[in-house]
Amino acid sequence: MATVLAKAVLNPLLTAPLWLALTAPQTRDQLLQYLGQYLSHTTLERATTTLKWLSILGLTRLANRLLNDLAENNFRLSSERHRYDWPREIALVTGGTGGFGSLICKALAAKGITVICVDIPSELTADLKRHPNIHYFRCDITDHAAVQRLASNVRENNGNPSILINNAGVAFDHHIMTATPDQLRRIFDVNIISHYYLLQAFLPAMIVDKKGHVVSLASMASFISGPGLAPYSGTKAAVLALHEGLQQECRSMHNAPEITFTIVHPTFAATPLIKSFETRLKADGVPILAPEVVTDAVVAQIMRCKGGQIILAGGMGWLAGIRGFPQWVQQVLMMTTDAGNRRAFAAQKTGDGVKGEHVCEREFELQGTMFIAQAFRPGPYEPLAPRTTRYEVVGVCRSSDHGLVSNAIVVVLVKVNDPRTVEMLRGEGKVCGTDDGGVREEGSVWLPT
Repeated sequence: MATVLAKAVLNPLLTAPLWLALTAPQTRDQLLQYLGQYLSHTTLERATTTLKWLSILGLTRLANRLLNDLAENNFRLSSERHRYDWPREIALVTGGTGGFGSLICKALAAKGITVICVDIPSELTADLKRHPNIHYFRCDITDHAAVQRLASNVRENNGNPSILINNAGVAFDHHIMTATPDQLRRIFDVNIISHYYLLQAFLPAMIVDKKGHVVSLASMASFISGPGLAPYSGTKAAVLALHEGLQQECRSMHNAPEITFTIVHPTFAATPLIKSFETRLKADGVPILAPEVVTDAVVAQIMRCKGGQIILAGGMGWLAGIRGFPQWVQQVLMMTTDAGNRRAFAAQKTGDGVKGEHVCEREFELQGTMFIAQAFRPGPYEPLAPRTTRYEVVGVCRSSDHGLVSNAIVVVLVKVNDPRTVEMLRGEGKVCGTDDGGVREEGSVWLPT
């Protein structure tokens, strides 16, 4: 509601006509005489002054937006829309089987565009299979040779994509001091290095044709980092740097200013990417976007055939400019979150009764009782705690067969300490364990798929 109101009061199409009506000789006297029946002279003067400044601010904001739009498109006044014939266009989407990627694939397919869905599962999901113009290519985009083979196969079977959407991404909720080499390599390989591989494979054809659109999914974390998010923020800041450098290289080095580039900075959205820390975000009152808010904006920008920088952060969009603030202002703003961060990480470390790096979790319901399955990677000196202050541990195993995460401890916790529920689960063979509350032996833990 606040966002809608802010847009209304800064819309010069609303405020400017009212201000002109209160000041233009043709309408002023009659309008003031009518409003004078209900409002004092002082109130009308203040309203007129307020409308004047709102109109000026609104016009300034509109001019700034138009200039930004021109700048993002190399100050080209002509549109490239006439060069796009959507039934003939090919869009390649990485990470296309889930989250933003799945929604983008389906939306573009509905527009008649041929979609190349790239991901690592063995096959497409059922909802994507229903679209005949979505074609699936399995590829590990962190492998340069695999991406080159992908490019060859796509060109041979479908043609050169005119739209490249670098959407694939991963996120971990961990501290700088506990991040493992494998985790760091994984997050940088997927979130930024793969962008280079895909650009090297597909951008040359766009340069030859002087036609194309590259969309990069970044984040508000491109502008600001925080505890537990430093590696992720580092990758997203790198995506922004790549976007800026790529636009300049195409214009000045490859003489292809017609190619457009879009970067998208959403705040947290309800996708599997944030599943491992979504509960903590909600507890802290952090707004979480519906995924469709992001994907609708991406598809609309593609259909405009224009480049741009899209910030989707609700009322927090001003954070995109935080690096321009004085250093003391930045630090004061960041310090306001210190108490909440301490509480969150204290709860993460001890509140669940399990020490180690929290990887992800999944809630499920069984016979009317809510459970939570959590995956942890214990530290070298942090064994699993036998009991928990908030949950009853009803099963523990070491397995990668449950769809949560590989090479991790999987713990099933019941949200209410109800012995009858625990016995019911054990009686059905759903979990393994002992009755003494100690650490359970390795075995099978039932988890929902």
